[in-house]
Parts: sequence; C-alpha cells; structure tokens
Amino acid sequence: MDKEIRKPADQKAKHESDVAGRLDADKDDVEFATSYGAPLSRDMVNDRKDQDVGVKEDNGRALGITGLIISIISFFLWPFILAPAGIIIGGIAIRRGSTFGWWAVGIGLLSLIIMTIALPFRIIF
Repeated sequence: MDKEIRKPADQKAKHESDVAGRLDADKDDVEFATSYGAPLSRDMVNDRKDQDVGVKEDNGRALGITGLIISIISFFLWPFILAPAGIIIGGIAIRRGSTFGWWAVGIGLLSLIIMTIALPFRIIF
C-alpha cells in the first residue's frame, strides 16, 4: 500500500522537473528571438505612422446611430427599458462629438414622455 502512495509522488516530482525544463527552454527561445530580430529602419517606422494617420476616426457616429435606432424602437417595444438605454448611449456619443447622439437623446426622452402619458390609457382601455 505504501508503494501505491509513493508512485504518484514520484510521478509528480518527475512532472515538475519536466515542466521546469520546458520553461527554461522557452526562456532561451524568447531571448534568442529578441536578440536577433531585424531592426526597423526609419523609413519603415515613418510608413507605419503614415498608415495610422490615414485611418478616419469614428467620433462616436456608430454609437449615435445605435442610440438613435434603440430610441426609435422604444416607441414600439419596451419603452421604459429601451428609451433610457438610447438616452445613455446617445449621451456617450455626444461626449465623443456625434450629432446623432443628440437625436438619440431627444427621441428617447420623447418616447419616455409619450409612453408615460399613454400608459394609463393603454391599461384602462
């Protein structure tokens, strides 16, 4: 019975030494790669900077359109959940400089006001 207990301990020690050996091998590979990597020339660095400049910024337009869509949908479906979501997303878009954000906030508020007034009539009739 003692032999059965010792076997897993021996296997565990062997496993730990194998893992330690692999870690040392990986460390050597990383050091080799960093030591012998090809340096970038100034032309390559400038080309990469020029590519980054060509990318147009979104300025929150996608968020503004998303908030606008959510605010419009709130007229028809879950107005007390979707309208605040559209207002919040529109507010984030406004902070990023999108005019669609203003529309999302306005339509979301309009949806909340109309649905708050219309809700009692929907329940009664």
